[in-house]
Amino acid sequence: MQKGIFINYHDSYLPAFKGLNSSTWSILGKKKTHGCTFHIIDEGIDTGPIIYQKKIIIPTHYTSHQVDLKNILNGFELFKKILRDIFIKKIINFKYQKNIGKYFSKKDLLKIPLLGFIDLSWKTEKIIRHFNALKVSNFKKNFVLNPKLLTKNYQILEIIDIKVIKTNKSKNKIKLSKKKKMFFLKKNKKILKIEINKDLHKLEILGSKEIENYINKKNINL
Repeated sequence: MQKGIFINYHDSYLPAFKGLNSSTWSILGKKKTHGCTFHIIDEGIDTGPIIYQKKIIIPTHYTSHQVDLKNILNGFELFKKILRDIFIKKIINFKYQKNIGKYFSKKDLLKIPLLGFIDLSWKTEKIIRHFNALKVSNFKKNFVLNPKLLTKNYQILEIIDIKVIKTNKSKNKIKLSKKKKMFFLKKNKKILKIEINKDLHKLEILGSKEIENYINKKNINL
């Protein structure tokens, strides 16, 4: 009796970023490219022989969710190739993975700096990178995978969007908008427009020390 095979779609360009939340780890790792892979399932996790894969360039403004959506579109095209191979060519070609790569589990999310809180004292590039990495689909969202701020009274504010809107020579300063669900942060020569999930009349955001004290006391539920 002929032994069958099982095929898996994985949302990274294997052997890089095996396991979960690969687009988040790719953006946090400052990678310029990402991708998706169809591979044969073996006894390991995302270690099986590769059938098809496609690489994409990660634009600097892309969130993790946008990278995932791009991968899904590419994955659909790759799957059509697999069906063609099965039903027309009657054969599936594959190649073995040469490198080990790195595996990420759900528990690895606890290694993300400040567990998804954004520290506004960070450099602009780091703020944007962490926001993009943590902005995932509602299906993936949890306590860590959700970019957020912490106020002085320990209110958690989800960050909906961040945009660099202009350059400016002003010193660092927070200014509330008349639309009370957003504020503007002046950082050196840039202004960040930050949209949040709640109305605010005043804004006192806690920094790293206070955030660390908060999350050390909290039982994090992933």
